[in-house]
Amino acid sequence: MSVKKNIIANYSGNIFMLIINILLVPLYLKYLSVEEYGIITFFASLMSVFVILDIGLGLTINKEVATSQAEEKKLNSTSDIIRSFEIVYWSMALLIGLILFAFSEWIAVSWLNVEYIKKDDLTLIVSLMGLALIFRWPISFYENVLSGFQKMVKINTIKIIIGIFNFGFLFFLFSFFNLEIKGYFLFLGLVYFIQTGLLTSTVWKVKNLTFSKAKFYLSILKRNKSYILGIGIYSVSGTLYVAIDRFVISNFFLTSELAYYSLASMASLSLFQLVYPISAALFPKFVENNTKGKNEESLFVFRKGYQLCMVLVFSFSSILFIFQESIFIFWTQNELVTSKSLVFLNPVLLGTVFYTLHILIISIYTALGKTKEINILYLFVFFLFFGLILFFSFRQNMLFIAYSWCFSNAVLLILTFLLAIRLFSFNAFVLIFKEDIILPFSIYAIIVFISSIIELPQMTLIGLIIIIMLSLAFLLAIFTGCSHLIRNIILSKIKQIIHF
Repeated sequence: MSVKKNIIANYSGNIFMLIINILLVPLYLKYLSVEEYGIITFFASLMSVFVILDIGLGLTINKEVATSQAEEKKLNSTSDIIRSFEIVYWSMALLIGLILFAFSEWIAVSWLNVEYIKKDDLTLIVSLMGLALIFRWPISFYENVLSGFQKMVKINTIKIIIGIFNFGFLFFLFSFFNLEIKGYFLFLGLVYFIQTGLLTSTVWKVKNLTFSKAKFYLSILKRNKSYILGIGIYSVSGTLYVAIDRFVISNFFLTSELAYYSLASMASLSLFQLVYPISAALFPKFVENNTKGKNEESLFVFRKGYQLCMVLVFSFSSILFIFQESIFIFWTQNELVTSKSLVFLNPVLLGTVFYTLHILIISIYTALGKTKEINILYLFVFFLFFGLILFFSFRQNMLFIAYSWCFSNAVLLILTFLLAIRLFSFNAFVLIFKEDIILPFSIYAIIVFISSIIELPQMTLIGLIIIIMLSLAFLLAIFTGCSHLIRNIILSKIKQIIHF
């Protein structure tokens, strides 16, 4: 399957799920309290923290499947690879459920700070989180397997089906049965059970895979132990890095305050959905090119992908910077929630922009198996960020936690550029920096500065949508014009159409 088709499939699924998640927020805030919504955001942080148990197995199985396809191994061998990792993943899922069940009372009493939810009810809610996570945990495994087969269309078809089911039934249950927070987590467990079942069935229906004859081999895990260890440190530190601020906030601040910070964080982290579809589609391609020794092709593919990332990230984040207040009011349907959330938005959003622009460089490193350099990088920025979080948490200053995210990601991006020099050579990176990076960065800096000093009047929803669409089209044109590879491709396509 072509890289272009996989990228389109990834964008279709991710943008659809982003829309669903955006629509769920006003639904939550309408039928649940801000404190209960804070519990939901804590669950999301908890999922990220438990990635420690993944230890890089997800990316490893992705790489193993992609490599087996590039080397044209027999699919019965691939079946054994999948089964070996599958058993480990399900064992971890059960372990996570048991851990949360065992520590549910401690989390409810000693970690979370709630004002209105009874401790006994909160203990039950945490136990239900454990049940939901048992079925949530294997989802990333099966998605990584299908990604290794480059079957992104199937992955995203399932995402869309589950997204429709999740939103539709939640709206029905909230509207007609007054669904409470305990029932919400029971329903979530059902959704994850269905999604995992669909993914499992899809994986084992890949042509010539043998579900019944596949066997577990410890030797398969052992031969990957170096890569698992290396990629595991990266995976753990990288995922915790993104989630640790909200996890720590859940202990030092009220759950309602976590909700306000999380809304700003959710709006900002939506930018990931613009970059990860590109990264996910290019990762197996990088693995394939590395296996076949096509390094020049990887560099060319990287430059196109990186330019596309900048065009999308700069354009959409500019919209959020410029129209933030109007967007949040129409999104949350609550002026108080909007005012308390926007306090954190600018530093969190700018920090997330810095973060997204390092992802594709790291993707090449992981595809090449160069884990030592990125592990040093991630451990450094993780402890930098974690230290700043603790410092400002003890001083009860949540705004400076947001600025710590921005500062840490600026450091992360600069250090990642230094890694790119080692990967591409100094002269190649200077060329990339001059032709691909410096101009769009400069224009973006001007847009961010102007947006910080201009206050826009409140608009109607229709008026806001029209002006956002016009502004987005203008920004996309501006940043596309700065990206010579993308610009040349578009002009070439236009010429073909004209000549045709």
